[in-house]
Amino acid sequence: MFSPNYFKACLPFVRFACIGFLFVGALCLLRLFVCEPTLGWDEAEQAVIAQQFSAGYLAQPPLYYWLQYLVFQCLGISLFSIALLKFSLIFLCLYFYHQICRLHCQDKLLAWCATLSWALIPNISIDLLPHRTHAVLSLLAACLTWYWLIKPSRLSKSFWYAGFGIIIGIGCLAKSNYLLFLSILLLSALTIKEFRQRLLQRHLLLSLVFICLVSGGYWYWLIDNFATGMSSAFKLSLNNKDLKNGILQLLKAYLIYGIPVGLLALFFPFWRQKVEANSANSLLWRYHLLVLPLLLLIVITANLHDFKAHWALSLFFLSPLLIVSQITKTGYSVKRAKSYLVLCILVQLLILAAWANRSYRLANFPLQPLVESIRKEQQPEVTLVSPSHWLLGSLMINLPAEHGFLLHRALLHKPLPSGRLLIVWKGGEIPEWVDVLVPSSPERQIRKLVVNQVIMASYVYK
Repeated sequence: MFSPNYFKACLPFVRFACIGFLFVGALCLLRLFVCEPTLGWDEAEQAVIAQQFSAGYLAQPPLYYWLQYLVFQCLGISLFSIALLKFSLIFLCLYFYHQICRLHCQDKLLAWCATLSWALIPNISIDLLPHRTHAVLSLLAACLTWYWLIKPSRLSKSFWYAGFGIIIGIGCLAKSNYLLFLSILLLSALTIKEFRQRLLQRHLLLSLVFICLVSGGYWYWLIDNFATGMSSAFKLSLNNKDLKNGILQLLKAYLIYGIPVGLLALFFPFWRQKVEANSANSLLWRYHLLVLPLLLLIVITANLHDFKAHWALSLFFLSPLLIVSQITKTGYSVKRAKSYLVLCILVQLLILAAWANRSYRLANFPLQPLVESIRKEQQPEVTLVSPSHWLLGSLMINLPAEHGFLLHRALLHKPLPSGRLLIVWKGGEIPEWVDVLVPSSPERQIRKLVVNQVIMASYVYK
C-alpha cells in the first residue's frame, strides 16, 4: 500500500514531530512541576486578554492572543495552555533558525555551532523562558521570512509570492518591531541582483494581496482604535530619560547580541577565508551593515528615550552567522567546533537550572491565601474585575470565574460586564474608582487579606 519512498519522504516529518514533542514536553514539565508556580507578567496577560476573540487588543498586535484564545478554547484557561503555546513557538523558532543555518553554513557541524550560539544571547536563552510572548512570535515570523526569501525553491511563482505575503502578514500581526526587520531586509535585498530581480516583479502584487487578506482586519481595527492600539507608546519617550539614554541602550543591545560573535571568533581564529560567494551570504552581510546605522537614525530622528534589548530580538537574531557562514569545510578544527558546542549546551543547561530554581518577586504576594479566602465564601460564579492584569490573570487560573475584566486606562470606554462582579485590588486603601463602582453603603462589605499585620489585598462583591 505504501512504497519505501513514501516512508522515506515521511521520515523528516516524523523526526521533526518527535523532537518537537520531547522539547515542548520537557519545558512544559519544568514549568508546571519544577519552576515557581506563580504566573509571570506575560503569562498573566495571556490569561486575561486572550479569554475573548477580538480584531485587536491593547498595545500589541493580535496574533499571539488569537493563538492563545484557540488553545484556551481547546484546553481551558490554565498554566499548561499558556506554556504549551509558548514553548511550541520557541521550538519552531529554533527549527527554522537551524534551517537558515543549514543554508548559510558549509556543513552540518558548523550549522549546529550557529544554532546553539543562541544559548549565548541572554535575550534568547534566558529571557524567552520566563518572559516574552509576542517577541517569540515576532522572532518566528522573522525566521520564516528570511528562510522563505533565501531558500532555493521549485514552487511556482504564484505559490511562492502568495506564501511570502502570508508570512509577512503573520509578521504584521505578531509584533510591530517585525516591520523594522522587514524594512531593513527588503532594503538589503534590493542591493543584490538576484533578490532585486525576485522582488521587483508583478507577482509581488500577489504578495501584497495576501498581506492585506491576512492582516487587513487588524489595520482596520487600529484605525478605529488608534489610542488603544498605541497605549504603550509612552515607553518610547519617558520623562525621566533622554535621547542619550536611548542611544546608549541601543548600543548596549547591539553588544549583547554580539556576544556569540566574539566567542566564535575566538574558537575559530581563521574564520576570515575566501568562501565561495553566494547571494544568501551577501544578503546576510548587507543586512548587518545596514541594521545598526538605520536603528541609530530611527532613535535620533524619533527622539526615542529608551531602547530595550528584547525589542531587537527579531533584528539581531542572525548575528552568529556572521562568523560561521565564512568558515570553509576544511578551514576549522572539528575538535574546537565540538568544544564550542559543549560550551553552548552547558551554558543552556545552567540557564535552565537557574530558571527552574528562580523565585519570582511576585511570588512574595500571598496569592493562595487570597484564593482560599474567596473560595470559602462559596459565592456563585462571578466575573473578576481588577486593575492589575497579573492579579486578575492569577485569580482566573485558580478560581472558577467565568470571565475577567481588566480596568485599564485604554479600556475606560468599555462598560463593566453584567452579572455578579468580584472586584479585587492590592493593598488596604480603597481607591476612588472602587467608590465609583461600588458606592459606600451599609450593604457594601470590603474584605481584607491580612498577612503579618499587613493588608495585602482587598475585595468586594457587586
